[in-house]
Amino acid sequence: MGRRAAVALYVLAMVGVVVGVDVLFLRMLFWERLIVNVGIVLVFVVVYFRFLKRPLASVVSRNSASGSRVGRPVVCDRWVPGRMS
Repeated sequence: MGRRAAVALYVLAMVGVVVGVDVLFLRMLFWERLIVNVGIVLVFVVVYFRFLKRPLASVVSRNSASGSRVGRPVVCDRWVPGRMS
């Protein structure tokens, strides 16, 4: 699946969650619905930028190549003596 298709599915999932919450719980409550919708969109944006914009696999593969612990974020990509890259 291409990157655009994955983002499109992610946006469709967000719209589905917003509409589902609106219809099921907040049908006649305008301000509460607005606040909850903004909160849902913010959560989706945070998850997108944390996990989908730069997937964890790229962080793990760069760290394992340099010999550091798996899952540790890369602080800088400059050359370090003794590192073979």
